[in-house]
Amino acid sequence: MNLIFKKGVLLKVNIAFMLYIFYFFLLTFNLSFSYTQDSLNVKWLGSCLGTQPRKVAFGEISGNSYLFVFLHGSIMVLDVNDPAIPQKVIEIGNSGIPGRGWIGGLTVIDTLLYIAIGPYGLWIYNVANPYAPVRLGTCDTEDACGVAVSGNYAYVADYDSGLVIIDISQPSAPVKVGSLYMGGCARDVAVLDTFAYVAARKLHIVNIANPLSPLLIDTWNPHGGNEDVMQVAVQENFVYLANFFLGFWIVDMTNPQSPVSADSIFHGLALDITVNGNYAYGAADERGIVIINIMDPYNTYIEDTLNTPASAQGICVSDGYAYVADMLSTRIIDVSNPANPFEIGVYENLTYFAQDVAISGDYAYVAYGKEGLRIIDVSNPYFPGEVGFWDTPYIARGVAVSDSYAYVADGESGLRIIDITNPFSPYEVGYCDTIGWVEHVTVSGDYAYLACGNSGFLKIIDISNPYSPILIASLLATGGSRIVKHGKYVYAGRSIIDVSNPYAPFEIGRFPGVNGIAVSDNYLYTAYYSFCVFDVSDHSSPILLSSLDEIYGPDIALQDNYAFVGGNVDVIDITDPFNPEMVGYYSTYIHIGPSGYLEVSDYNIYVTCGDRGLHILRFTGAPGIEEVRNKRQEARLQIYPNPFRQMTTIKFQIPSSKSQVTMSIYDASGRLIRQWDYPTIRLSNQIIWNGVDDAGQKLPSGVYFCRLDIGEYNETQKILFLK
Repeated sequence: MNLIFKKGVLLKVNIAFMLYIFYFFLLTFNLSFSYTQDSLNVKWLGSCLGTQPRKVAFGEISGNSYLFVFLHGSIMVLDVNDPAIPQKVIEIGNSGIPGRGWIGGLTVIDTLLYIAIGPYGLWIYNVANPYAPVRLGTCDTEDACGVAVSGNYAYVADYDSGLVIIDISQPSAPVKVGSLYMGGCARDVAVLDTFAYVAARKLHIVNIANPLSPLLIDTWNPHGGNEDVMQVAVQENFVYLANFFLGFWIVDMTNPQSPVSADSIFHGLALDITVNGNYAYGAADERGIVIINIMDPYNTYIEDTLNTPASAQGICVSDGYAYVADMLSTRIIDVSNPANPFEIGVYENLTYFAQDVAISGDYAYVAYGKEGLRIIDVSNPYFPGEVGFWDTPYIARGVAVSDSYAYVADGESGLRIIDITNPFSPYEVGYCDTIGWVEHVTVSGDYAYLACGNSGFLKIIDISNPYSPILIASLLATGGSRIVKHGKYVYAGRSIIDVSNPYAPFEIGRFPGVNGIAVSDNYLYTAYYSFCVFDVSDHSSPILLSSLDEIYGPDIALQDNYAFVGGNVDVIDITDPFNPEMVGYYSTYIHIGPSGYLEVSDYNIYVTCGDRGLHILRFTGAPGIEEVRNKRQEARLQIYPNPFRQMTTIKFQIPSSKSQVTMSIYDASGRLIRQWDYPTIRLSNQIIWNGVDDAGQKLPSGVYFCRLDIGEYNETQKILFLK
């Protein structure tokens, strides 16, 4: 993970509304800003409450049947011993890339689970005890999409890098040993004997007799540029393809150097395919599943079809059952008679949104939209797991925790009070109808303060008796969905409200901005069109002290001398209120979708990411990068001139066996400002750098660091840029 930041010009208040709209456009379409990498000091740890099932893999462990489901946000393990009643066992954290359905694949071999997990590469888990998976090892790749295992090797379809071969003889220390670049878009791989079949738009046939030196034998590409092979399966001498726009195809591989199209079936958009005996089973997007009789691969026909409620994305088959991931649920289909498939069981993964989070002790309390309050054990942040829930009447938008109660802002149903003395068995004890939609809640002493969103009202509720809460005051504020209580003041929307008498609140001052708000001592921090610091020692007249541009976020959390801003996750050093400094960054847009609200405890960052669930990040401290002169002779950096004024030449050596290569430029604080990947530099032994960042902006003079990464090897040298 790396750093990148971009300074800009402070935007004026008179275009604030346009930026507000732009911010929500970004949330809706999952776009990123100009900076797209992550800081070295903010790491992803784990996640829970994933949604949108995409891929499935079946495993039989100690005589029991389990299904492993690749979700956006986690890997879910289901006990399917009774196919009619699938039971959730646990979730394994997954920080894959959202919005790209081909990212992510998994397979189970004996008691090991292999996961292709996007930019995090290959993960290997011991699932001998499915209730307590143990991560054994990882191997970084560029963009792992699919994985197959044969013998001591894992074969990864690595989107831009092609086929990556990893030695897994020691699962705790997997090592990349070979690769083959094939023009991009490698999404899936199947292996049989000494051949790997890679779906990379067209089908690539690769000889892997020597895994250290894979050799491309031939390609299947009868339709030219129209080919878009998504998934691949192999059985005996035939390969079976899900060829997105062109349907399901069977290719005769009797002679791998001369593949022959045997037959095809069109049935909707082909997204996945698996083979079992005399039948191929396809996931056909909105058309559900299709069962194809392949007894004669040159004369195939549809045996039957079965619609699924949502888009069928992934499918696997075992012992007469087909397991289907259809975006909203995991469905179990009895296919013992392929001519008459019928649904026997279902596990719902409804796509609701993680809205807000509160932390208390070892538990995270998540307001989860239509599914109400979800309680997550975060004692081990690498393996957060749900332990309890309470379904509120409407839409849980905000949550606060005090003593043994969770207070939920539940949209039109007002404030709901949940007893969480036993997190495994929460129950509602009281509620208060606030007469109108409520967005957020904060609790202080005997009072709950609620923000009522765009209506602008502040509601104050006496909760001294949680079984009988009473609405005692209502005040029209200035809008906004967040509310903060500090001392005798409440900050709601753009209003500062004196609540020293909760029965008679009154507005005492105002400040610009309506998104993220946090208060500490005499300082107010906001994140709207920029991150701003205000002096509020005089609450009637806040004074703007400083600002940082391009910080868009609906929430701010404070710990020690740091402010943590949602949206993406930005970490800002606020030691000097006149000079706040960005010191950490995690691109949630790139990895897990736009984040919303967050809490920080002991530098663990708990952030809600909509339909990607709850994610846990870790801030490890101040940034920085060191000059590293590696003594190994695999590669060497040569930079001349250094110092430079206009441009400098960076020369390097890349061993021919390596393809996991990046060249990066950091500033003195460790922020990534320029990067080149392997496809860009593989044909050259040098780069010309003219002192600009990835956005083409000229950088200021100063000290920079050039880092060359080749697999596990890295070398870093200092560069001095003068003007």
